[in-house]
Amino acid sequence: MQSVWRILKDIFFPQVCFSCGKKIESGLWCSPCEKKLRDVRLLDAAGCDCPDLEGVLLLFRYEGAVRRVLQGAKFHGRRGFVGCMAEEVQHLEREGLIAGLPMFSQATTVVPVPTDPERARHRGYELPSGIFHDWALAKHFYWRSALSRVRHTKPQYGLGRHERRANVKDCFRVTGEVGTANVLLVDDIFTSGATMEEAAQILRAGGVKHVWALAFAGGGDS
Repeated sequence: MQSVWRILKDIFFPQVCFSCGKKIESGLWCSPCEKKLRDVRLLDAAGCDCPDLEGVLLLFRYEGAVRRVLQGAKFHGRRGFVGCMAEEVQHLEREGLIAGLPMFSQATTVVPVPTDPERARHRGYELPSGIFHDWALAKHFYWRSALSRVRHTKPQYGLGRHERRANVKDCFRVTGEVGTANVLLVDDIFTSGATMEEAAQILRAGGVKHVWALAFAGGGDS
């Protein structure tokens, strides 16, 4: 039955590249478009004013088609985009562009940055977990939902750098088991670094020795 449904789906609802409209098997983009959109880069965390992070890995630049996809998932209920972003992460992994980097020899516990509970309830899903959970387990990393939000925060979109830092100040608490492991924080977007830095600061205060960050996209201040 599943194969019949897959055939019918491919005929009547084919998956197409979000940029050029070409038919694709998985993910968001065809191979040529994906290669144009990818921007895999390892940032110097100190240069981003994130002293509690040891490095930040970004996969795509937050502009154009990438920006439209993330805004669709974050603000317009496009839940299907989340699974497609997870598939894009797997595409990059198969090319050795993610976990082949030296930073992952230390970062073995993956912790998603939690969404504001009110926005998570409204959406019905969490982006960081949806994008990176299956990838982390496939790499045999530990997955720990070790952080929670303890107060409501405004969306960071549209806020200035200092406003972003103030907005997320003291908004996280360690509520799950993480110990003193080396941690990889994952989130959908890294721009000013305010959210990731705040989360890293809380983890380090709890005894974590090394904190790295991985985001699906970055741009703006980053």
